Amino acid sequence: MNRWIKQVNPSDQKYQEKYNAFLLNKQVTKKTEKPDFSFNSSKSGVIGFVEFPTVRIPTSAIYKKKTSESLFQYKFGSFPGVGDSGHLLISFRDHWKNQAILLNLSQLKVGDCFYLRIGQRKKSYQVLARKKAHEQVDLRVTSNEQLLTLEMKEPSGFTDKYLVFNCKQLSNEESEKLNTASRVTYSYQFIAGIFLLLNGTFFAGLVLKYQGYIRRAHSKSLRSKYEGYKKLRGLLQVTRGYYIVLGLCMLFFLLLVIQRYLL
Repeated sequence: MNRWIKQVNPSDQKYQEKYNAFLLNKQVTKKTEKPDFSFNSSKSGVIGFVEFPTVRIPTSAIYKKKTSESLFQYKFGSFPGVGDSGHLLISFRDHWKNQAILLNLSQLKVGDCFYLRIGQRKKSYQVLARKKAHEQVDLRVTSNEQLLTLEMKEPSGFTDKYLVFNCKQLSNEESEKLNTASRVTYSYQFIAGIFLLLNGTFFAGLVLKYQGYIRRAHSKSLRSKYEGYKKLRGLLQVTRGYYIVLGLCMLFFLLLVIQRYLL
């Protein structure tokens, strides 16, 4: 590290943002040349990453998302009385560019798992409890247990409340299950995209059919007592069924959003 970098406080926010890539990729050659992101209970660390998807143990998740990353600040011994217990607090930045990823993070539920990477260290954690910030009253740490607390603002933008997740580090055996468990390779976003594509195609077909049947229904040669609007009435029945199915699908996705985000 050159003289100019040595003169800069590594806990400074602007320094961390500017030299984040350098710090995370720095190779440690000697013990005396530890990088600035080395674990230190007396100060905050530089920006690190949390990785998705979430995977349930021992069963697989309902769906699998592509791996995403979100910036955060980490700090050891951040709660009063914790000291060097190893409890890690992560406070996520609520910058507008990270809102989509923070929304994924806010959907973590009890039992979900994720990966945490700080520098070259990658560990897996499982969510033990999910609370609102005003419910987080007991900050004591269980002895001999590697705990992690995620803290972030609710991504809706309409409140200053915080979401707090209490997590437990998984053992190597449990981490292996994360890597080998069978996972569904599609997501609800993929299903919704296919549904909208089919919906648009079917709706366009209905419009063309209506145009043809109405044109024929108004033709003098087809206007009789029994055949005048027979096909048009049949098409109206098909359209009615189509909108019933469409409403049920929309209700399903609405319930899904309520379950994964609001609850």
